[in-house]
Parts: sequence; C-alpha cells; structure tokens
Amino acid sequence: GAGAPASPAARALAGPPPPGEPPGGSAPGGVAPAAPPTFFTVQAKATQNKDDAERFVRTLAGKGLHPFVAEVDIPGKGHWYRVRVGRFDSRAKADRYLADFERETRVAAFVTAAGH
Repeated sequence: GAGAPASPAARALAGPPPPGEPPGGSAPGGVAPAAPPTFFTVQAKATQNKDDAERFVRTLAGKGLHPFVAEVDIPGKGHWYRVRVGRFDSRAKADRYLADFERETRVAAFVTAAGH
C-alpha cells in the first residue's frame, strides 16, 4: 500500500482533485518537500577502517578542531569513513578554511559538497 487511506472527513475537506491532476496530488498552496540542504565541508581523510577514522578524529580534536565522520557505501568499493571538518554555506568560505586547515595541520585535504 501507499500509506493509510484518508479519513472520510479529510477526503471531504480536500475535495476532488483538479481536472488533469491524479488523486493524491499536492493541493494549491501546499508545500513541496524540500531537497536536503547542501553545504560544503573539508574532507581530510577517507578510510575503510573505522578505528583509523576515529583515531584521526581524536588527533584533529586535540588540535581544537571539530571533525565528524560521514559514512558511505560506494558501489564496488565498499564501506568508507570520511573524516570531515567544518560546515560552510559557500565553497568560497570552505576554500578559505581549507587553506588555514592545511597550513595548521600539514594534512592535505579538499573541499567537497555534502547534502545532509
């Protein structure tokens, strides 16, 4: 099934769908589901070893940074742990942070878009 049927009262309030629109379509003035927001982050490491990722997170945290791990399954390549730092609303801000990050940590990293 596609979910629970609407109650008779809900169907009466909704009225019939407009001509040409399938039943269950969005009502006028309705809000469409939003796409997940995109942000930019600095990826400092990717590993398939969870312990390795957690050790690296502790190392960066010890430098006063706030890293996080994003887990991902890559078809044909397996499960990966991506160690990332920062959450920026523009690539330009992430690029500026990347320059500081690499200078201060001596870790090669790159900016990537993420959508969570």
